[in-house]
Amino acid sequence: FFDVIEHIEDDLNMVKEAFHRTNSGGHIFVTVPSYKWLWSNEDVDAGHYRRYDLRSICRLLKDGGYRIEYSTYLFSFLPPPIFLFRSIPSALGLNKNSSDLEKHRKDHSKANTFTASILDVLLNRELNRIDKGRSLSFGSSCVVVGKKELRNN
Repeated sequence: FFDVIEHIEDDLNMVKEAFHRTNSGGHIFVTVPSYKWLWSNEDVDAGHYRRYDLRSICRLLKDGGYRIEYSTYLFSFLPPPIFLFRSIPSALGLNKNSSDLEKHRKDHSKANTFTASILDVLLNRELNRIDKGRSLSFGSSCVVVGKKELRNN
């Protein structure tokens, strides 16, 4: 469930349904946007019901029946610009017209070569850390892997 659960009003019921449909020994992979304080009109426009932190998304998966195998934040460099350029303007009512399609395209388009190179270095650093099984303590997204325990028949 990559960037799905935040769009579901009854997230616990959906996770329980996923658990029911997961084979014994199977996994669930989840990403969600993090931190309530990063809420903005972008979330509203995207149809989000909420943002999570690692504790709340792990609790949701546990309440749904999964055992957490791994959890981390991702995109550690994004919360400050999201807060400054989305959350604060939204809170102040400065970007009410955030549903502008061209603005969304620009925000999610490929950066210039220099910026893309910097982002690649930052992302590779995070991915190397994750590849070693370590977690990041801060980021704009949460990543969680849950497992449905094998049943003893």
